[in-house]
Amino acid sequence: MPDDPNITRVLVDKFRAGDDGALNRLIEHTYERLQRLTHRMLRTYGGVRRWDETCDVHHNAQIRLQNALSKVELKSDLHFYRLAAVQIRRELLDLAERYQGPMGSAANHYSDSFGSAINRAADPASSLEDLWDWTDFQLKAEQLPPEQAEVFDLIWYHGKTIKEVAALIGVSERTVKRRWVKAREALD
Repeated sequence: MPDDPNITRVLVDKFRAGDDGALNRLIEHTYERLQRLTHRMLRTYGGVRRWDETCDVHHNAQIRLQNALSKVELKSDLHFYRLAAVQIRRELLDLAERYQGPMGSAANHYSDSFGSAINRAADPASSLEDLWDWTDFQLKAEQLPPEQAEVFDLIWYHGKTIKEVAALIGVSERTVKRRWVKAREALD
C-alpha cells in the first residue's frame, strides 16, 4: 500500500489521542515506504551493505522507531517521518561502526569481486575513508538548523518532492527550495 500522507496524518492523530492500535496500523501503513527508504539509504553504506540486507536493517530500524515512539510525544505526521529517518540513519551509522570501525569485524576483511572498479565508482562508501566521510555527512545532517533539517530529511531520505514538502510543512514551494539550497550548502 503506498504511503498516503492523509492516512498517515489520521493514524498519527489517533495515536496521539491514545488509540493503542494506531501505532501498529501506522507502522504497517508506512512499512513499504520505510523499507524503500532503508534500501535507498543502505545503497550508500557499502561497508554495511556487504554484510546486511535491507530487510535486516529495516527490521532493526523499526524496533528503534517503536522504542522511540514509546519515549517521545509524536507531534505530527512530519515528526513521524523525521523520526523514522533518524532511526534508520542511526541504525546504519551503528552498523558502519560495528563493521568498519577500528575494531569492526569487517575492518580488516578483504574481498574483491568481479567488476570491483565499477562497484567502487557506484559506492561512495567503499573504503574506510569514504565511510568516515559519509558518516561525517550524516552527523552534519543531524546538526542542521530545524527548518533546514526537516526539508533535508523529507527530500533526501523520504524522496518527497518540493511540492509535497511544501504541503506537508505548510510553507511555499519557494521557501522549501530556499531551505533545501541552504541545507545542501551547509553539508558541502
